[in-house]
Amino acid sequence: MVRRLSNALIALSALRCAEAATKGTIVNERGVNANEVTANVDGLLPNCNFTGEVIISHPMSMNEEDKFFSTGQLQMKAIEMMVDYVNIERCGISLPSGAHSIKLRTYGDDSDKTKITAIANFTKDDTDFFVGPYSSGLTGNLASVVQENGNVLIAGEYQA
Repeated sequence: MVRRLSNALIALSALRCAEAATKGTIVNERGVNANEVTANVDGLLPNCNFTGEVIISHPMSMNEEDKFFSTGQLQMKAIEMMVDYVNIERCGISLPSGAHSIKLRTYGDDSDKTKITAIANFTKDDTDFFVGPYSSGLTGNLASVVQENGNVLIAGEYQA
C-alpha cells in the first residue's frame, strides 16, 4: 500500500513538472476535424468517413531563435505534406476498424532537452506515435521517455 501510494505521488509530481515545463508551449495541430481539412486546404477532402484518428506528436523548434529552427521547419513541412496527402488523397489510414485520419500535433520544444522530456511525458497518453525532432541529441532525450512509456518513436538514425 505504501509503495503504491509512493508511486502515485511520484507520478503526480512528474505530471505537475511536465505541466509546468510545457506551460506556454506553442502547439500547432494539422489534420481533419468533422470531415473538414483544418490545414489551410479547404474543399480538397473527398467524401471520407473517418471512424477515428491516429495522433502523431512532433516536438520541434518553432521559434526563430531556436538552434534547429531552419532545418526543423523543413522537416515539419515534409511531415505536414505527408499528413495532407494521407488524409486527402488516401482518405486516411485503412485499419480493420475503418478509415482513420491523421492528426499531427507539433509542439515547440525550444531546442531544449528538458522541454522535450516534459512534452513526451505530458503527451504520452494521447499520442499514438512520436516523430523525433531534427537534432539527434534532442531525439535521444525523446527516445528515452518514449521507450520508458511503451510508445512508438519514428526518427532518423540515432546513435548514443
